[in-house]
Amino acid sequence: MNASIYRSKYYVEKRTGTFADNLVAFGLAYVLDGIADSRARVTIADHGSHFAVICDPPLREDWVKNCQFFYRRFSFSHC
Repeated sequence: MNASIYRSKYYVEKRTGTFADNLVAFGLAYVLDGIADSRARVTIADHGSHFAVICDPPLREDWVKNCQFFYRRFSFSHC
């Protein structure tokens, strides 16, 4: 098993049997898409007992290092 985060397939188990499992897969796909920043196609495939979130081409280290996803999506005000 490849423990690296720089891969093309990520697996999300359907643990609860509820829509929450779908939301976990969608959330992962959303974050991967934000990191890839239009340089990859991110899709979700239902494989029965789990979802496969596919990033094509695979996630790259330089995309993660230069990622502005969290800074653009969320702004935090200092009180």
